[in-house]
Amino acid sequence: MTVFRSFLFAPGNDARKVGKVFSFGADAVILDLEDAVPRTEKQAARDLLSTYLSDPPEPGTPRRYVRVNHPTNTELFKPDLACALTLDIEGIGLPKIETPDEVRAVDDALAT
Repeated sequence: MTVFRSFLFAPGNDARKVGKVFSFGADAVILDLEDAVPRTEKQAARDLLSTYLSDPPEPGTPRRYVRVNHPTNTELFKPDLACALTLDIEGIGLPKIETPDEVRAVDDALAT
């Protein structure tokens, strides 16, 4: 089992922060497409993450995760998930999950 000492979040729409976040020594980096990104910048953030996370990580660099919008917000969740599935990341973060049905909805979306 891997134990992470630290997770470092960065907004997915800020090229400067996305470019630097991997150099701070965190065990894992979570690039946010949810609350940290204004609605008008969601697609630009997806495009930026596609640029930074399309290649495998360098050895010894932090694990890479992307936090998507809530699955009930299908207008944002579906394109976030589609983007995340094209990236070379270790996982997808889900925000504010409160019920098993919300997890099942994500599972269903991954199965299609």
